[in-house]
Amino acid sequence: MKYEDLEKYKSIITSYDYTVTNITEPTVAGSQHNLLIADTAAGKRIFKFNTRQIIQKNVAVGHLYNMRKIPVPNAIMGNVNNTYFETYRALNGITLDQAIKAGIGAQQIQQIYEHIITLIAKMDHIYPELLPQNPMNHIHNIGAHYVANNVSRIAAPIAKCALRSANRGPSRDSAVYHSGMTPKNTIVSSDGKFVGFVDLDEICVCNRNYAFAMMAAKYQQLGMDYTDLIRQYECVSNFTIDYPTVSGLVRKLNTIRHLMWKLQKRTK
Repeated sequence: MKYEDLEKYKSIITSYDYTVTNITEPTVAGSQHNLLIADTAAGKRIFKFNTRQIIQKNVAVGHLYNMRKIPVPNAIMGNVNNTYFETYRALNGITLDQAIKAGIGAQQIQQIYEHIITLIAKMDHIYPELLPQNPMNHIHNIGAHYVANNVSRIAAPIAKCALRSANRGPSRDSAVYHSGMTPKNTIVSSDGKFVGFVDLDEICVCNRNYAFAMMAAKYQQLGMDYTDLIRQYECVSNFTIDYPTVSGLVRKLNTIRHLMWKLQKRTK
């Protein structure tokens, strides 16, 4: 995070909550560089700065998920001098990505994903009309905003069209899914049990096959067979996964992730 942004955000946080005693950036900063961690009288809290519309959407999806026992941060919106942020109590645990790097076993990883499959079956029934109207409810708008602010404004319209195309399908295949169920967005306990998802930005209206493919692409990168996850999902859900669509998306997503990684390194 740029020094001037860091100082600005620290000032906003301390004026919002006078009990703050320590403000730090996360150990592993995300690509957006808009998140800070603070110690407060109520415990450790996260402060994430974003646009008003995205935060309004995040508060709404967090409420819907927690009502259905899908553990995610219970965010509220803050506003200081028209600078908007979401804030929530930090989930206890570490990311699955950190657990994998620390040597968590393959069997534990599989058990975590088996639990995630049961949560996707719950997401199936969080219908788009349950959200207040907001353009940022939809994945193509969220994705275009991310690309414009973190990769290239020129590339944003291309990303928007690509996401629209990747999420085509009957309306019955769309719901409010977490479109980034990756190890970095999955919190686990010290003994390797699932705790919850983070990154409310990525909870949005999208196609079931796309959300599944986003998860499956990372699962495959871990050297595991995502067809096992498809079978498990179809056992616990009333829906089926379009295997050819998911397989094609997994190949494309892993290629796009590699290209975006190279582009971000080049623009730094």
